[in-house]
Amino acid sequence: MTGFRFRRKFLPVAVMFFAAAAVFAVETEKLADLLPRHSAIAAGADFAALCTHPQSAAAFSVLAAQTEKYQVSLGNILYSSDSRCRRSSSLLEFSGSQDVANIRQLSGINDRNIQERSNGITVYCVNGKPGDRHLLRAAQLDDRVIGLYMDYPRKEAFALDCRGAGEKLRRHIPVRKVLFWSAGYPEFAGEPLAALRFFETFLENDIDGNLLFHGKVICRNAQDAATAEMFFPLALAVVLKRNFDISPLKTLRAVSGLKIIRKENVLNFYCTDLSAALEVVSGVVADKLRFPKGGGNEQKK
Repeated sequence: MTGFRFRRKFLPVAVMFFAAAAVFAVETEKLADLLPRHSAIAAGADFAALCTHPQSAAAFSVLAAQTEKYQVSLGNILYSSDSRCRRSSSLLEFSGSQDVANIRQLSGINDRNIQERSNGITVYCVNGKPGDRHLLRAAQLDDRVIGLYMDYPRKEAFALDCRGAGEKLRRHIPVRKVLFWSAGYPEFAGEPLAALRFFETFLENDIDGNLLFHGKVICRNAQDAATAEMFFPLALAVVLKRNFDISPLKTLRAVSGLKIIRKENVLNFYCTDLSAALEVVSGVVADKLRFPKGGGNEQKK
C-alpha cells in the first residue's frame, strides 16, 4: 500500500490508555474546528514535542528521522471517530505549505488519483477506489492541514464533514500544553466494553518537568469498574498484539507501572515510570503512521 498506512480500527481499549493516545496529539482550536461533527472519541499528540522531549525523544528517533528524510515537519496530529469507531479520521498539521506540497507528492494525493468532490473540497482516494472496504480518503483542508478518512461504510455515500467537534467532546480538549491526550464517550455493544461510559488520558510534564501519564475511566457502576481494574492488563495485551504486533510482555511490563485508584464507578490512574510505556507508545505510532516510498493510486486512462 502506498501513502499513509493506517490500521483499519483504532480499537477503543487501546485508545482508552496510553497506547492509542500516543498516535494522536495536542490540539489547537483550529484543528478541532475541522473535525467531523459525529466525533465522539478523540485523541491528539504533539509529534514535534514527543520527538524532542528528553524522556521520549529516543523512542521517537526513528520516526523523527523519517520525517526529516522526506523533508517535512509534522507538528500536531488529531484523531477522532464516532462513538462506535465506525467512521474515523486523522488530521495532520504540518509546519508549512511546502511540507504539505512535499507529502502530497510523496503519498499520491494528487490529480492522478481517483477523485470525489464533497462540500466543495476535492477528496482523493489514496489507496483503493470508492466501494473498497479499506479505502483511505485524503483531502487538503487548508495550507498546512491534510485530513485522512477511514472505515466509512461502503454502502453509504461519503460526505466530507469539517463542521468541527461538538461541545460535549470539545470541552475535554486540553487548553494546557500536553504531549498527548485522549477522551471520549464510546457506545459499544458486548461486555466488557459496553460498561465504559467515558475516558480521558494525558501525558504531560509534572511540576519538575518530568513526564506524567494520568487519567480516568468512568464505568456504568462500581461492579463494572472492579472488573475493568482486574482484567484490563490482559485485555490490552491481546488487543495490542493482534492489531499492532506488540509483544504482550512489553504491554504487561508497561501496564504494571500504572497506579490505579478505584472509587465507586471511577478508575483514576497515573504512571511516572514511563520507560516501558514509551516503548509501547513508539511501536503503536510506528505502526499507524508510515511515510510512503512514492507513487499513488492512479486512474486508468
